[in-house]
Amino acid sequence: MMRGMIIGGGIGGLSTAIALQQAGMVVRVYEKQPEGQMPGTGILLAVNALRTLDKMGLADAVCTHGNELNGLNITNERLLPLSKNNLPYFLQKYGYSSVALHRADLERILHDALIDDTVELDKHCTRVTLKDRQVISRFEDGTSADGDYLLAADGIHSVVRKQLFPDVAARGTGQLCWRGLLEFELPVKYQRHAIEAWGKGKRFGFVPVRSDTVYWYATLNKHNNEFDYGANLTEELARQFSQFAPLISQLISGTLPEKIIRSELMDIGPVPRWFQDRICLMGDAAHAMTPDLGQGACQAIEDAWAMASLLKESKNPAIAFPAFQKKRKPRTDYVTRLSRRVGQMAHYESGLLVGLRNQLMKTLPPAL
Repeated sequence: MMRGMIIGGGIGGLSTAIALQQAGMVVRVYEKQPEGQMPGTGILLAVNALRTLDKMGLADAVCTHGNELNGLNITNERLLPLSKNNLPYFLQKYGYSSVALHRADLERILHDALIDDTVELDKHCTRVTLKDRQVISRFEDGTSADGDYLLAADGIHSVVRKQLFPDVAARGTGQLCWRGLLEFELPVKYQRHAIEAWGKGKRFGFVPVRSDTVYWYATLNKHNNEFDYGANLTEELARQFSQFAPLISQLISGTLPEKIIRSELMDIGPVPRWFQDRICLMGDAAHAMTPDLGQGACQAIEDAWAMASLLKESKNPAIAFPAFQKKRKPRTDYVTRLSRRVGQMAHYESGLLVGLRNQLMKTLPPAL
């Protein structure tokens, strides 16, 4: 029986391991983070991810631990609606809408679905090599592991991708993002909705991931925002969003600065080839996208099911990997392009363009 290795124990890597094990295959996951370092952010899973998780028997657990949503709404700075996503339509048609939950809760659900001891933590892959039809992964601690094939699910800054395809690199969007979690009870009208407020060169989103916990993110254009990095972080973010609705300042001010994560929004351009010999890229390693459509984790979960199905059918990476790229790449390329465009539109700085954008959004029918 083939033995597979997965580099990266995030959502994509864990989902792939689950799908492979359910297909009767042997797999090990190697994750660079030590035990106990669970990410302190929220995540939103759309209907496509939930339908895929349903095939793995996990959708009900995700819905139970998360907050099932009735709407995904884009608003202006004052939280007045610009557009709405008709989630009850998806619920009626597919049995699922969208779910917001704590990322740590999702990862626990995925871990619990795996055979015991599938995941090895604190294993930072530094290099992969091929020898005698085996793939060898070498780790920072001096150890190594081998398998019949290797799936790289090690994220946007993938070590494996950099080795195989050094010309492919992450690209910035010109936007900085701060993410936070806090205990907070939202007004009733927001308790089953994800909100993203678009301003001028900035936006703010929030969604309840538990009945008493809100996940939020604040995004600014990098240039010309006069951000004072020497000031108290929550006070400075509140100042940056002082023209937005008062609720937004409450969410920012109520979050401890040490609980706020800062990052630059990035993606990668289309990768011409996802595989080489017995090694294949997946998830963000193959098609990292901006979070503007909330599809990064969703597409990684779709990857997981597709890869497991193809390997089960062919029992040959030389057949499965090209088929996987052919099946998945057109979709992920499209979503990556669209996500980047939406992010750019949300951050218009011209007053004229912002006004035209907002008027256009109001004329669109509810998105399905």
